[in-house]
Amino acid sequence: MKNGGIVQASLVKDKKPRRVRCGRSCCVFFCQFVCLLLVIFFLAVGIAALIIWLVLHPHSPQFTLESAQIPTLQVIQPATQNQASAAATVNADVILSVQATNPNRKISIYYEVITVYISISATQIGKTQVPAFFAGHQNITLLVAEVKAQSVPVQSSVSTLLQSQISQNHISLQARVDVKAKLKIGRYESFSFWVHTRCTLVVTPPSGNITGHLQSHSCHMVL
Repeated sequence: MKNGGIVQASLVKDKKPRRVRCGRSCCVFFCQFVCLLLVIFFLAVGIAALIIWLVLHPHSPQFTLESAQIPTLQVIQPATQNQASAAATVNADVILSVQATNPNRKISIYYEVITVYISISATQIGKTQVPAFFAGHQNITLLVAEVKAQSVPVQSSVSTLLQSQISQNHISLQARVDVKAKLKIGRYESFSFWVHTRCTLVVTPPSGNITGHLQSHSCHMVL
């Protein structure tokens, strides 16, 4: 009986490792199979994306500043200099002409939101929105954005700098164009995406009936 018991115990001990080995083997096989499927999936997506890029040659929309006019620009100092809360204010009228270009031959663009901001010494003085529109293949559209600032308070350092620039006959402005758009390829429409353009402008100040105009500028795009 003792020998029989010993034999049975040894049989149980021999069977347990075999079950463990089988479970581990199945788990390893399953993980390898899943990894193989993922590799095949991402490889297929990559090949499809490459084919689409080679066929369509997609390009981001481009925005070019064509001109800038400043009919009005005033710096109004506070009437009471002794009040700590008193601040200078700015009145301005800035008109920008921006060329929107769709360089794609097979892709159209929906411009859903176009917002233009104007700043002086990193202080925003106004913004405006341009109506949404659709641009077909290789379309070029001239946009006119007028930004008005009415009694916008600014820090004393900004007003002092602006008055100094006016006296020197050149003013530095910052323009920002934020665009929300989506692509149209045949019947397919992509998800919406943002394109941001930043510009630094040097303009002459208005004088009497003479409107200030653009002297130089530099722009760069940020996706």
